[in-house]
Amino acid sequence: MATTARKPKAPVLEMMEVSALRKIMHPGNPQVHPDSQIAKLVRSMEEFGFTNPILLDKDATKVLAGHGRIEAAERKGDKWLPCLRTKLAGAKADAYLIADNKTAREARTDREVLADLLGGIREQDGGFDLTLTGYDEGEVDSLVGGPGDPEFPDGDQDATMVMLQYKMSKPVFERLRPQIDEFSEKIELQPFVQEF
Repeated sequence: MATTARKPKAPVLEMMEVSALRKIMHPGNPQVHPDSQIAKLVRSMEEFGFTNPILLDKDATKVLAGHGRIEAAERKGDKWLPCLRTKLAGAKADAYLIADNKTAREARTDREVLADLLGGIREQDGGFDLTLTGYDEGEVDSLVGGPGDPEFPDGDQDATMVMLQYKMSKPVFERLRPQIDEFSEKIELQPFVQEF
């Protein structure tokens, strides 16, 4: 007789007061949340809502993930937040706190894919504030271009250095390519262009 696997129970979403969550924030959380990050989280929550529940240990005595979101919610005046209790307790809960942050930091950003995604958002809604993505204006402009696009100097400076200095993305590079080509007779740019 074949046995069928039982579908695991999903954790139950529960609402907790922000003031209560503040009291159980993990005292050993090694992550520091600067004001600049909290401000970005506040703006994100105001635009997108609260989309990522706070993770708690088994007995709801420690926050395992979401410390920055709690601070942001408190700053914006929220009273209640959605939380999920995990099955974790003791050393396993503490290890998860570390693993959750460490593994997230190991991701890398594909700048070309990011530039395409940001450019697509701009095409869909030209008035959308792309800094709501967490990137500041300079970063957005270096990825997809914008009013702050750098102009090349009078040809006396190596365009390659300009590209590196401004962390110019491929879309910005392509848009400025006629100006780059104009300087190509004066500088050794071809090997760099081929690498792009």
